[in-house]
Amino acid sequence: MAKPSPLKAMQAYEAVKQEVLSGRLAPGEWIDVNAMASALAISITTVRLALYKLAGEELVEGHPRQGFFMRPLTESALQDLFAVREALQLIAIRFAQIGNSAALREAICQNAANPVAAIDGLFRDIAVFSGHDELSQWIERAGNRLAFLRENGRRLLPDLRPDQEAMAALWIKGDLQSLEAHLLRFGQTLRQHIPEISAQLRTKRHSGSVAS
Repeated sequence: MAKPSPLKAMQAYEAVKQEVLSGRLAPGEWIDVNAMASALAISITTVRLALYKLAGEELVEGHPRQGFFMRPLTESALQDLFAVREALQLIAIRFAQIGNSAALREAICQNAANPVAAIDGLFRDIAVFSGHDELSQWIERAGNRLAFLRENGRRLLPDLRPDQEAMAALWIKGDLQSLEAHLLRFGQTLRQHIPEISAQLRTKRHSGSVAS
């Protein structure tokens, strides 16, 4: 079989990565390589190569004779991820360059159809405004580990729209001190729901659907 060109291999990798981060696969769920290859119209070998690369990025896990699985999100892993992301986000806020225009910051906050995804996007953009590429990469990495929660948060979490709107307003205003305080309260809210989230994720993994 001919080896795909570097450009096609990169395009295939990005397509597989988007599928992994789509939220359609639950943490711990087995990845059907054949079905993914068919859905993306690429070869099984190309999908496997992309998944090996994603395993190196700790987004999936490969197991001999079993195939690839989404990385599990245990209760302790959620605790750690929320704590790490909160700490990184606080650093980003403290480095944020609020000299950037309020109009630009407001544009970042417009897409609020999914409050969980909107908050995640806000966090990523604040990291970009911090001017620290490595910090942005770590925040994006933590967000990617929570991709399933980002896409299914409306069913796994209480209504986060008030938090999303409040933090977006503080960011647009440039009130970083109040934004820090709200972020800490938001973190407490998330941590209170970790046992429920873990139970829902187990339900999804075993039944194939998130409980309503």
